[in-house]
Amino acid sequence: MLTRRDFLQFIVGGTIGTLFSPLPWRMADEMALFSQRWTYQPPKGKENWVHAVCQLCPGGCGLKVRKIDERVVKIEGNSLNPINRGGLCPLGAAGIQLVYGDHRRIKKPLKRVGKRGEDKWEEIEWSMALNVLLERLQELRKSGKGHALACIDGYGNTLISGLIKRFCQAYGTPNYFSMGVADEVSSLAIRAMQGHDGCIGFDLENSNYILSFGSQLWEGWGIPVRMQILYSHIYGNPNRPKAKIIQFEPRMSDTAAKVDEWVPVKPGTEGALALGVAHVIVKEGLYNQEFVTNYTKGFESFKKRVLEKYAPHKVAEITGVAKEEISRIAREFAKAKFPVAVWGRGKGDIPCGFYEVMAIQSLNALVGNINRKGGVICFKDVVNEWWSAFGLDNTAKSTLKKGRADGGGHLSLLHKFSENVKNKKYPIEVLVTFEANPCYAAPDPVSFKQALENIPFIVSFSAFMDETTKHADLVLPTAFFLERWDGITTPKGLQYPIFGVSRPVLKSAYDVKHPADIILFISKKINGLSQAMPWDNYKAVLITVAKKIYEKGEGKIGNFPLPGSFNAMWEKLNENIWLNPDVKREGFKTASGKFEFIPAGFDVPRYEPWQLKGDKKEFPFTLIPLQCLMLTDGYMASAPYMMKALASTILIKNDLVVEIHPATATKCHLMDGDRALLKTPFGEAQVRVRFSEGINKEMIAIPIGLGHKAYDEYLKDKGINAHEVLGYAEEKFTGIATWALSRVNLIKI
Repeated sequence: MLTRRDFLQFIVGGTIGTLFSPLPWRMADEMALFSQRWTYQPPKGKENWVHAVCQLCPGGCGLKVRKIDERVVKIEGNSLNPINRGGLCPLGAAGIQLVYGDHRRIKKPLKRVGKRGEDKWEEIEWSMALNVLLERLQELRKSGKGHALACIDGYGNTLISGLIKRFCQAYGTPNYFSMGVADEVSSLAIRAMQGHDGCIGFDLENSNYILSFGSQLWEGWGIPVRMQILYSHIYGNPNRPKAKIIQFEPRMSDTAAKVDEWVPVKPGTEGALALGVAHVIVKEGLYNQEFVTNYTKGFESFKKRVLEKYAPHKVAEITGVAKEEISRIAREFAKAKFPVAVWGRGKGDIPCGFYEVMAIQSLNALVGNINRKGGVICFKDVVNEWWSAFGLDNTAKSTLKKGRADGGGHLSLLHKFSENVKNKKYPIEVLVTFEANPCYAAPDPVSFKQALENIPFIVSFSAFMDETTKHADLVLPTAFFLERWDGITTPKGLQYPIFGVSRPVLKSAYDVKHPADIILFISKKINGLSQAMPWDNYKAVLITVAKKIYEKGEGKIGNFPLPGSFNAMWEKLNENIWLNPDVKREGFKTASGKFEFIPAGFDVPRYEPWQLKGDKKEFPFTLIPLQCLMLTDGYMASAPYMMKALASTILIKNDLVVEIHPATATKCHLMDGDRALLKTPFGEAQVRVRFSEGINKEMIAIPIGLGHKAYDEYLKDKGINAHEVLGYAEEKFTGIATWALSRVNLIKI
C-alpha cells in the first residue's frame, strides 16, 4: 500500500533525481530549438556528402557537407585534410546558420531610397545595379579623377584581394585599403630586415621553447583548429610536454591559463620586453655566433643599443616584468634546441608596432632559428608569385601619382583616411567596400561614419546587411560560403604554402553574384583595364593558379603525390588541398644578402611607445581588448549558436561585462556585478563589471565582437561595440593604429 510518506518520498526523490540528471538541459535545448524555429530533424530526401573548404576565417579548414536533396543539413571537418584533420571551430560548425540566415542575408541588389542609415531600400535588377556602378566608375576615370575611387578590402591576403589590388592599379587609384592591417605591418618589418616579400610561418610543431608576445594561441590565432591540435601534441602527456610555452600578456586569457607560464606585461610594451631578453642573450654571449657572424649585418650597432638602453632593470620599469624573470627566460630561450618567438596580438588581427615586430624577430635571429626546424620559416606563397605583369595606360599612370587619402605608403591607415576625408583634405567621390565592415571594426568607427558624409557615392559588396552596408547607396549582394567558387591560400602562421579550391555545394536561394565575377565584368567595360583582367570569371582565375602549381610539379594533394595530369589534379582539389611542406625557403634578399638588424633607411630596433589620446589624470586606467573563440569581430559576425554559448562573464542579458582587478574596483568604489560608466577619449558606454585576479591592476578588459546595430535579433543590440570606445593608439614612426590599448576611466553609476 502506498502511504502518504511513501508518496512524498517518491515525489521529492524524483524531483531531486531529475535536477541532477541531463533531462533539464535536454529540455532546455528542445525549447530553444522549438522557440527559435531551428530545424531539429532534416527534411526527407536523397542524402549525399560533398567536400568544401571553409571560408569563414582565413584558416581554410577542409569540410564535409551533408545535404538532403539540395539543402545543407550538417557541416563537419574533413579528416583527410592535413590542416584540420577532421576538426572544426565553432564558427565553422555554425556555418549553416549563416548560409540560411534570412534575417541577415541580402536577397537582391538594393538602391537606397531614404537617408543613409535609415534602412530604406528599393530592390532592383542586376542589370540596373551594374549599369549604375559602371557609369559612376567610367565617368570618374574619364574626368581624370581615378584617384577619387577608394576600395576597402575585407578578404585579407587572398586571391580575391590580389584581384582587387590589380583592379585598383589598372583603374588608376592608389586608394586601396585592407582591413587586415596587422599583416601589412608584419610584412613591412620582415621586408625591411630580410628583403623577403612573401609569407612567414612558425614551425611550432617542431619547436621546444615558444615565447608568445600576446598571441592567444588557443583562442583563434592563426588556424584555430591547427592550434588546438598543436595543444594536444605538446601537452598530450602532461608529465612530458614536448615544448615549454611562455605567454606574455596583460591578462590571463585561456591561452595564458593553459601554457607553462603566464608573465603579465603592461600592454604596448612587448617590444621593450623583447629587447630586454635580447640584452641578456647578447651580454652573456648566448647568441648563435655562427649564424650572427655569417648571416647577419649590423649586429655590433644592435648590440651597442640593447646593452646601453635595455638592461633588465630598465625594461622591468617599462613592462612591469621583474628583471629576474627577464634574465631567466632569456637564458632558457637561448639554450633551447629549437626556440621561436611569436608575435600577432590576440587572434593575430590586432596590429603590432613596426619596431615591435623587428625587436621580436631579432630574437629569432640571435638564436639562429630563421628557416630552420622549429623556427620562423620564410617562403613564397601562391598569392605572391603567380600574378603576371601588365601595362598601365596613361590615365592610370597619371592618377596613381596623386597620393593616397591616408597620406601613407605601404600601410592601410584607415584612421587617417577617415580624418582626411572628414576634414575634406582629400576628395573621395566613390567608395567601394568588399565584404568589409569598417563602420563597425575600423579604428574609431565613429570617425569613419562621419567621413562617409563627404563621400557622394558608396557601394557595398556584401552578403549581409551589416553596419557599413546600411550606409551604402548601392548594395550588391554577394554569393556566400558554400554558394561560390573560392580559392584558399596560406593562412596566418602556417609554415608552408597551401592552395585549395572550394566549389559551390548548393545553389543560393537568393539573387546573388560572386564579387570577383563582378570585378572582372566591370573591368571589361572600362577602357584600359582588360589587359590586367583577362579572365572571364573567378573559376578561370582558380584554374590558372592550379595550372601554375601543376607545372611546377612541387608539393602534394593531401597525403598523396600530384596526379599524372592536370585534369586529375583539378578533380582531386575538390576533395583536398595542395600543400608543399618541403617548400624552398626564401633566403635573405636584402642588399647585403643577410639578415639586417638595422635595415637600410631604418633605425636599430627600439621600443616605440604608442601615442595615446586623452589626459592620464582624466583617464587613469588602461583599456585592453578581450578576444575569445566564441566571438568574431568585423564583417563575419558571430552566428546565433555562438551567441547562445556565450558565458555570463562576457554578456549578462544585453549588458556587456568588463573585467577588472579587485584593487582597481576598490579605487572606483565598485562591487562585483555593478553597473558603471566606461569613458574614454573616443566615447562612453554603460557596462557591468566582473572581478578577476587574472588581470593587471590599473587595467580594464573589454570583449570585442558585440554591440552590433545590424545583422539579426540574435546579435543586434547585445552589449556595446568595443571599437567605439577603444578607438586607437598610434605608432609615431609609421602612423599605424592599434586597438590594443586606450586610456579609460570607470565611474560608478
